[in-house]
Amino acid sequence: MIRKVITVLPEFYLSAAAAILLIPFPWLLSWIAAALVHELFHVLAVYGFGYSVRSVKIGAGGAVIETNMDAGWKNGICSLAGPMGGLLMLCLIRIAPRLAMCGAIQSAYNLLPIIPLDGACALQSLLGVFFQNTYVIRIARVVETVIMYTLFFLALYAFMKLQLGIFPVITVLILIWRNKKIPCKRCCLAVQ
Repeated sequence: MIRKVITVLPEFYLSAAAAILLIPFPWLLSWIAAALVHELFHVLAVYGFGYSVRSVKIGAGGAVIETNMDAGWKNGICSLAGPMGGLLMLCLIRIAPRLAMCGAIQSAYNLLPIIPLDGACALQSLLGVFFQNTYVIRIARVVETVIMYTLFFLALYAFMKLQLGIFPVITVLILIWRNKKIPCKRCCLAVQ
């Protein structure tokens, strides 16, 4: 049971206004529906392990679900539940292609092992089974750095050689900026 009310952070309204102005309405609705399914699968996984949800905070970068779950492999499963829910929407590709595509794109993005995305929390939970916490954080940071540089160079290649415009570079720079602004959920008491 959710003990606190769902909180919508002020930054959400600005990003929502920009999205309404920039994204075609059918795609925006599909994106929102895919995000709701993503978060629903997180919540279902948390409840499935017998834990509760303390609060849900919705911001410009997505939702953060705070739980009473302790660190461990269960947290990794709960972190992966959201992206798996998005990938399950691919079954709807013939009925609702926009929804299926939005779910797949959100899942692929969230599976990146970059803090604060679900892939980073899942990676840290998996590493925590085999290593001590200090090594977990170091290994996760190395993996994250390699992924960030790889994405940046792929974005530059897409911009310079494939002539896909500046959008891939801007997307990766936003991801890098977001990574530096939002701290890791170190104690693993939240899924995103």
